[in-house]
Amino acid sequence: MKDVFEELEAEVAQCAVDRKHDAIDRKNLLIANDNLIVECLSKEVFFVVTKSELNVARFAEMHVANTSVEARCLALEAELVTLHNIGNNPPTPDKDTPDFDSVFVIGKMQASLQGKDNVIRQLKKQLSQLAENDKIKHHYKELYDSIKITRAKHIEQVTKLTTENVNMKTCVSKATANPQVSARDKHAIDVEPIVLHLRNNRDAHLDYLRHVKESVETIRDIVRKLRL
Repeated sequence: MKDVFEELEAEVAQCAVDRKHDAIDRKNLLIANDNLIVECLSKEVFFVVTKSELNVARFAEMHVANTSVEARCLALEAELVTLHNIGNNPPTPDKDTPDFDSVFVIGKMQASLQGKDNVIRQLKKQLSQLAENDKIKHHYKELYDSIKITRAKHIEQVTKLTTENVNMKTCVSKATANPQVSARDKHAIDVEPIVLHLRNNRDAHLDYLRHVKESVETIRDIVRKLRL
């Protein structure tokens, strides 16, 4: 009977140890997963920073180009206004100048005017593209700040899980070193042997067996609950 109790107590202790091992495995999986997340975020941050530095240099060049384009656009608009004024108020030809010369000059001026209109439209289109690039730069800055915050949170979470994992391993080591003592202290079963002067008493034997049966059922219930 003593062997049965010791076997049940050992089984209870082993169930507790197995549960702690499973918990440690889950913690290790969480830590590994968070480490992968941190690694991915680190690579993404590096990519964003590298690309951001390239974009800064590119934006600086584009800013210089933008300034030149704006100056060129203003000069063309001034010239365009002048040509419009000349087209609306053509010079009065001399009496000796033929009429077809005036028509030729006006046609040439109108063709030049149309070409300058096209150049101005293209320059305005480039200006709008430069403004769009400024929006992209702002978007990358917001993305970089968000990734830095997320990475810091994941590092904090990994540190916390690592600490919990170390503490749980310590508890498992203690439980493995003395499993039977832990089980007896937690689930003590009081089954005393029959006293000498009652060993030939039938009722005493029946009561003893009933008590032993109840104790075994109690231990089995404890084992069953630990397995759930």
